[in-house]
Amino acid sequence: MNRPIKEKKRAKSPETLLFFASQDLSDDANWMHWSGKTSTSETGPEAAYEGCYYYYFETSNPLRSGSTSRLISKNLDIDVNRCLTFTYHMYGEHMGTLNIYQMSDLKWTRSGSQNNSWKLDKIHLDEKLTDSKGYSKITFEAIRGTSYLSDIAIDNVKILTC
Repeated sequence: MNRPIKEKKRAKSPETLLFFASQDLSDDANWMHWSGKTSTSETGPEAAYEGCYYYYFETSNPLRSGSTSRLISKNLDIDVNRCLTFTYHMYGEHMGTLNIYQMSDLKWTRSGSQNNSWKLDKIHLDEKLTDSKGYSKITFEAIRGTSYLSDIAIDNVKILTC
């Protein structure tokens, strides 16, 4: 079961907000739509990569090591030669893991601190990974590291021609 994304009446990062449809109800926490610095020092970004807002997984208590948060895309019609582009920020002494799935296939993963900066990456999407109606979904899964110093953020999520 999924929770719909609630839109707030404020400036948004439209390319990222419009990409996602729901939070996964079976995980441990929600991704937060955020502006500015995260609430915990020594982890998380100072600001969005582009625009004002980004999504991040806040890993403070009561979450524990291995807690997860999944953000799920809307239904996507994936053509041949399409890529998912995105920026991610994984900074903290006890950083966890960021996984990206297309349907149930793991397409990309990173673990551990990636320095205190946004990184740009790209994933080639498979037009054959679809549901019975011909749609695909992308899931961003954040997994908490061994302490609260493991906030994970994403921004500027788009599907483009490779």
